[in-house]
Amino acid sequence: MALEPKKKKAKHEDSYLSVGEFNDKKKAAVPRAVLADEFTRQFKTVEVFAADIKDRTKTSELIRSLNDKFPLAGLEHLKRVRSIKHGKDAIIQIILCPKKKQCVDFTSSLKDILQQNRIDSELLGEPFVTNVAKHSPLTREQFSEASSCWPVNFHEDKYISRVLRGELFDDGELQLITKFMRLAIQIAATNMTSQKFPIGAVIVDPQTNHAIAMSYDLRYTGHPLQHSVMVCIDLVAHNQLSGAWQLDCEAVNGTWTMSERIPQLQEHLNFSHHNKHSLDSKPSETGERSLNVMEPSDLATNKDQICKSTPYLCTGYDLYVTREPCVMCAMALVHSRIRRVFYGCSDNVLGALGSRYKIHTQTGLNHHFEVFSGVLEEECRSIFEQSFAYDLC
Repeated sequence: MALEPKKKKAKHEDSYLSVGEFNDKKKAAVPRAVLADEFTRQFKTVEVFAADIKDRTKTSELIRSLNDKFPLAGLEHLKRVRSIKHGKDAIIQIILCPKKKQCVDFTSSLKDILQQNRIDSELLGEPFVTNVAKHSPLTREQFSEASSCWPVNFHEDKYISRVLRGELFDDGELQLITKFMRLAIQIAATNMTSQKFPIGAVIVDPQTNHAIAMSYDLRYTGHPLQHSVMVCIDLVAHNQLSGAWQLDCEAVNGTWTMSERIPQLQEHLNFSHHNKHSLDSKPSETGERSLNVMEPSDLATNKDQICKSTPYLCTGYDLYVTREPCVMCAMALVHSRIRRVFYGCSDNVLGALGSRYKIHTQTGLNHHFEVFSGVLEEECRSIFEQSFAYDLC
């Protein structure tokens, strides 16, 4: 009897962490999407004047007349008429105008409209006040609530619906998300005993599932602005022969990281003296690092080649960070054109991607990205809290 063939490795397996480490019996927790408030806001209504249409054959004429005289500004999501069952028959009702914009002499204005359009005023019943949805429905749940008051127009966004149902990621994608967040946690853990802020960040190219850069927080040991996200973005810039800070960093197997060794990650990054390289420095004959000075023409040529082969900063990349970014880091992510952000625990004091603010949903910005929270939330929160407990000991 022939032996069964070995199971093929997952396509998304790489040199950092084996996907098999996360093939637990329990399904990985689904990351929570951080959406604009419009998708989760409380249902609200406004009052409008409506009336029965006595002659159904005149409905189209009434709609045209009222749309001209009393347009539903701000309430364009409402259908002008509705049909209500009344025994075996149906009554057609029409919205006349919003109550807050009612004319001083509404009856007189209505008669003028009917007279101008040669419509008998007897075609309408007595006006009454009814509640309608204040906002256009963006989700199926909002559509159901709005329709219970008055018919509305609704065009479902299939992608948002999948997000709300928790169906955006399949099992393989959830394993990858968990894998890279565990990598960020391991990076954060190196700061617990070295007087550094315990936050780790990893920027990944989702096309290859390869980590482009990873960093820990340097705000207490370096510059106050060197939060882990800021440093990680700057490491991506180093990959493109740029960068705002002169960091002690190097590229190992295509991943930019700080030169200081991270013991827990050595086996996953496959540190090799033969593969180590840095674009801005090289070992001297004495073994010390010295500046690798390039001719301006060579530097310009290299930059041009890199610009052609790589996207602008973080365009199309994903960020994994153990703690919710602050406003500064969130705006840096906007300017660097990040694609998605996954974070572990929230920051109720400074968090800018869901807790205190939602920078990524601001309509005035020229770039927007998706945000997901709650990835290995308890582990991320625990490592952050343990660090401060360690400092107090």
